[in-house]
Amino acid sequence: MTDLRDLPELRRGAEWAIAAGVALELGLIDELAERPAGPGTLASRLGLEARGVEALLGALDALGAVEQQDGIWRLTGQARARFVDRDTPDFEADSLRHWMRSIRRWATELESAVRTGGPPPGRQTPADGAKTGRELENFMAAMANRAPSRTAAVADAVRRAAPAALSLLDVGGGPGVLARALAERGFQVTLLDRTEVIELVAERYGLSQASGIRLLAGDVFELVPDPAFDVVLLSNLSHIYGPERNRDLLARASGVLAPGGSLAIVDFVRGVSEFAPLFALTMLLSTYEGGTWTLKQYESWLRGAGLEHVRCRTILPEVQLLTAVRPAGSHAP
Repeated sequence: MTDLRDLPELRRGAEWAIAAGVALELGLIDELAERPAGPGTLASRLGLEARGVEALLGALDALGAVEQQDGIWRLTGQARARFVDRDTPDFEADSLRHWMRSIRRWATELESAVRTGGPPPGRQTPADGAKTGRELENFMAAMANRAPSRTAAVADAVRRAAPAALSLLDVGGGPGVLARALAERGFQVTLLDRTEVIELVAERYGLSQASGIRLLAGDVFELVPDPAFDVVLLSNLSHIYGPERNRDLLARASGVLAPGGSLAIVDFVRGVSEFAPLFALTMLLSTYEGGTWTLKQYESWLRGAGLEHVRCRTILPEVQLLTAVRPAGSHAP
């Protein structure tokens, strides 16, 4: 567990990531990806001061992102894999940009959020922090930029939890990264999300033609039990809502399960995940009611939804999979 003795190392780690993020945001990474150059040339092309570029290049050099010969700087292969080549498993430019936006909000808005109990007025919609326009595009890009190994771990855990299941409803599935992995494991996936999300991801992320995936535009709080599904998956969704909304959401999700079907929740469980307390601060900054919730709370909501055999598994160091089963022959709550 992290403790106060780790703070110097944690600060240094954040500083390295911020340096890389700033290089991305300023266009320095993309410029060097096009052609190597000296600091003065880079500064001129990007409208920056040479002193600042030299200092940033020095930090990136120490990080292993750039290298220089005779005063000419170029990206390393590692930096290309992480920040330029989207087809590599290490690519993380979109997620790093999203992290940078979050870090700025932590630095400038967390004190206010703690004082007032939520984000500034108008920052997000009260119920669910719904995003639109460019903000939605950026968020979907970050959600799509997940490490393949993490996505595979979640998909494998869902398959192990429901080995004989065929139909799966992915609620709030966004860009469909997890939906694709689940389809590869034999699920017939219906990806449900808001209309504006479906319109964005259908073509941009190739989901309209993806094998084993059906797209469905709709409201997660208006789920219709036709057809019933073997599995209903809520991945990274329950932290957006408060207890009352989560109780409602899980009851509705239970209502579209076939008898004997499983409800699966992927999230950071408070008291189990070391990351959950920090993520609760992100939700304080981003939503008017979201947070991270304890296993006891989840158990209460799931049993109140008429489900049984509640189980919590840690599938990644900070991520849990909760499952519960709708009894055979039961009626929707």
